[in-house]
Amino acid sequence: MRYIDRNESEQIVCHYACEQYPGQEFLEEDSAEMAAFIEQQKKLMINDDIKIKLSEIDLKSIRSIREWLLKQADAPKILIEHEVAAIAEREKLVK
Repeated sequence: MRYIDRNESEQIVCHYACEQYPGQEFLEEDSAEMAAFIEQQKKLMINDDIKIKLSEIDLKSIRSIREWLLKQADAPKILIEHEVAAIAEREKLVK
């Protein structure tokens, strides 16, 4: 995952606007609307980054909860099977 800085996000948004509106010249009076659009896109990008981080935390939590449950004497058989499958898949990861 690569995070982009504020300046780069403005370039991306401006590039997007130019692709969406080819040949369109943005006049001085369009600058307020364009600035609002850029700010909206920045917020969306920041929120997307936060959502990605939250998803990563959720995934780690799920694995930790599953590992804890498996240590219990009465762990459900289905969780044991899922853990065995997860271990087998993790072994396939390229190192």
